Parts: sequence; structure tokens; C-alpha cells
Amino acid sequence: MIEVSNLSLFFSDQRILNDVSFTLEKGETLAIIGESGGGKTSLARLLLGLLAGKPIETTQKGLLKRTKGFRWSGRACVDGIDMLNAKVKEIKEVRGRRIGLIAQALSDALNPHLTIEQHIEESLRNSGVMNPTSEEICRSYNIPSQLCDQYPSHLSGGEIQRVLSALALAKRPDYLILDEPTASLDPANREIAIKTFQRNSKLRGQILITHDLALAEHMADRIAVLYRGEVIEEGKTKDFFRCPKKPYSCALLDKKRLHNGTCSGVRRGHRRACCHLGPTEHCKRENGPSQEGLEISHLSHDYGTLPVLKDISAFIPAGRSLGVVGPSGSGKSTLARLISGLEPLQRGHVNWISPCGHIAETASRSRETSLSLVSQHPHRAMAHHFSVGDVLREAILLGCKYEDMTFLYNRRSVSRHISRLLTLVGLPREKDFVKRKTAALSGGEAQRLVIARALVSNPRCLILDEPTSALDMCAREQILSLLHELREKHNLALVLFTHDHDAAQALSDTIVTIKDGHLEQCTLKMVSSL
Repeated sequence: MIEVSNLSLFFSDQRILNDVSFTLEKGETLAIIGESGGGKTSLARLLLGLLAGKPIETTQKGLLKRTKGFRWSGRACVDGIDMLNAKVKEIKEVRGRRIGLIAQALSDALNPHLTIEQHIEESLRNSGVMNPTSEEICRSYNIPSQLCDQYPSHLSGGEIQRVLSALALAKRPDYLILDEPTASLDPANREIAIKTFQRNSKLRGQILITHDLALAEHMADRIAVLYRGEVIEEGKTKDFFRCPKKPYSCALLDKKRLHNGTCSGVRRGHRRACCHLGPTEHCKRENGPSQEGLEISHLSHDYGTLPVLKDISAFIPAGRSLGVVGPSGSGKSTLARLISGLEPLQRGHVNWISPCGHIAETASRSRETSLSLVSQHPHRAMAHHFSVGDVLREAILLGCKYEDMTFLYNRRSVSRHISRLLTLVGLPREKDFVKRKTAALSGGEAQRLVIARALVSNPRCLILDEPTSALDMCAREQILSLLHELREKHNLALVLFTHDHDAAQALSDTIVTIKDGHLEQCTLKMVSSL
């Protein structure tokens, strides 16, 4: 049994969890739901003994403001072993064998220096499990044999999820914590993941941490609602969805129904979509010889002997947006990196056409580049030991021209610039927030921060790689509204890569599908007024 009683967690003087209590028996699944920043992931890390900190002594309870780092009180027991006060050796024996974790941050969960086969072999060796073999595990968890020799950087989100599931479940743990296990997956890979989690689920206890209410309703026996660090409601799944008791729970269900009934609350004024696919010469004829915008011309890319992208051409005018949808592994992130210049072009060109018809080679990564990338994994895209201010200060320094270097020595000017950027993306400007480490940010806060960093260089085009895939419904709508507002206010061109068709419908003028390495136009929309 997992038993959590009167558990409280503090970071300095900030309360993250407040007097949390619940139990979990083998054979049942408990879903802990709530919006981003509510303390769900911190609770999972405490249960696994992964949070660096110390218990609060009785004499310290009035001194939290003077202490740094995490402090906690209460109990979190796994089969009678208190993970908050046990010795390191005891915690390591419990972790992985009795209790496993499938982490939320797919991109950070694997060692970039090990192949998939080496990951599996190392995991089996450390846990003392020699049967089944790594080959049998790959077959059991739908991991293709050609991936065994690949490194994590070459895997899609769905493929990484399968590997993480195999690593966690091959040890046959008594308990499994699933931290937002399907948030970054397309529908097809989501179904594969759910079937994997449900296989033999009655032989273990599962804690499902999620903001996906449909997933919680499908998988969980019981629901616990975590709001601002407190469990405000707990009960059977059917009872919760039929008759929630708390106003916050009712609000969550209302958002779920609204999300199911409409693609998004983001609406825009009437505008004919004018993003074009096809040869560059055709695009210029359609849009005029000197229209400003992003030009992609005959772009192709291979990984070894495997062709990933084939002869892609498109034109996205300033002030317009192109949505590129497709399943995991279809080449969306590769195309995003190629357009933004983070990966060298093998064939083709990516240019920004200025209003006067001047062509700027964006892939050269010069200081004059007009593109900025908003990463799919915001926490991975920022140093964990950096504060919010450090992230923006570094971007300002790297983007500052030589003639503007005196600006950097004026601390007030830099601070004002940071404040303007934070205000632009809807983040607090208070000193406590500016000094907060990026690792302590919620998913929505981290996503807004990487958008603010992308805006430092005053780009003409934003490349958005799955900007809402890991966000709860509330944060998702906020980010979509923010991106729409930035596009309208600054006349930005947007290229959105996503598997979320609703997000594409909400933000894009033209939607295309990436299939077999080609872009195929599937929707040309007229959009309603705000």
C-alpha cells in the first residue's frame, strides 16, 4: 500500500503542498488531476525520493523564510517504508523495483549517450531482472528492431514513450506513477500508450497524474482533485464525473465539455488565408514580387539512407500562419529545426523575403535572421540552474549588436527590457518570480518564458514546435490566445507544428498534413470574427 498522510512541501517560504493525504492499494488506479502548477509533479518526485531537500524540524517551522530549497513534513510510505525519512540505500532498493515512474518530460528521461538497447540492458542489470531479454521486451512493447541501435535524439515522442514504458514495466513494479504519460502524444500513439498502461494494471497500484480528464475517466478507479497544493475532493470516478462536489471540480468539467464541443476560444477577423505550397516561383506570382514572408524552396532531408522530407516548398506571408499537422515521427520537428537553422540544410533553401524584395538567407544563423524557434520541450530548452531573469538576460546579451553593447552595462535598462518581455507574454514582473529557477516553473509558465526569449530578437517569424501539447486546457487556451495576439500586434508569420488538430484550427489560416515526407494541403479556411 502507498499511504500519504499530512504531507506538506515548501520551497523557501512558498507552500507547494498543504496537508495532502490519500491511500493506494494494489489493483487500483488513482488519478490526481488539476491544472499546471498545482503541485502534482512535486508530489510524484517526493514519493520516489527524487526531490532534493530535508524534513522540517519542529524548531524550524517558524524559520522557513530563512531557509533555501525544499522542506517537507508528514509521511509518504511505500509498503511501510517512509520515502521522506528512509536511508538512501533503502530508497534506492524501493525505487524502480517496488515503485516505478514514467516521467512527464520525455526529452529528458533518457541518457543521450546510450542506445535504446543499452538503456534496456542497463535497466535489467541494475534491477536484477534477467528474464525476459532486451529483444523480447522490445517485441512486447512495440519497439521496432531498427530503433534498438538508435540514440534518443533520433526518436519521436511516441517512440520515446514506448521505451519509457518498457523500462518501467519490465521490472514488474508493485506501483507505477504515470506523470502526464500521454500529454505529448498524437492520437495513435496515445491509444498505444493507454493499452500498455492497462495491461496487467490489476497486478499493481497506479497513480495517474494528469490534466487530461478524458484519460482520467477512462483509466482511473478513483479521482483526487489537487488545487493549489490541497486535495479538495476525492471519490470514485463515476461519482466525480456525475456529481462533482467542489466549484473548482465543476469548473474543470465545464472546461472539458467546452473543449469537446468547440475547437478553441480563439477567433479572428475575416481574412482570406494566403499561405501557399508548391514551387517558389508560383508562390511569388500569387503573392506579388515583393511581398514579405518566409520562403521555403525545394527542401529535402535524409537521415543516412532514409529520406525524411522530400522537395518541400511553401510561402508564408507576414501576418499569416501555416499549421503543419501529422503523427509522431512524421518529420515535423526535423522540418522545424531545418527552417529555424538549428540543423544544416542538405538540399533546398529557406529565405526571408523583405518588403523591398531583398532575400535574407535565414539558415546562415546571422544576427540579421528573422526567425525564432519556440521549442517543443520548454524545460529542456532552458538551463535548470538559470533563473527567469538569467534566461532573458542571456538572450539579450547574445542578440545585442556591437554598437549597442553599452546597453548591457546599464542594469536598469536591461531590467526594464526584461520586464517588458514578461509583460508581453503575461508573466509576473515581481522580483521573486524573476529570481525563480526555471526548474520550478509550471508547464504554462515555462512555455510563456521560451516565447518571451524568442521575442528578444524582434523576429519576423515564429516557428512553433508543439507549443501546447503538454499544457492543461486552461494554459493551452491562454497560449493560443497569446500567440494570436502577438501575430496580430507585430504582424508576425507563424509556422505551427502540431498533432493537435484543434490547436491548428484555432491558430492557422492554412492547414497542411505532412505525409511520406511531403506537405499536402488539407484545409483552406475562412475564419470568424473575434
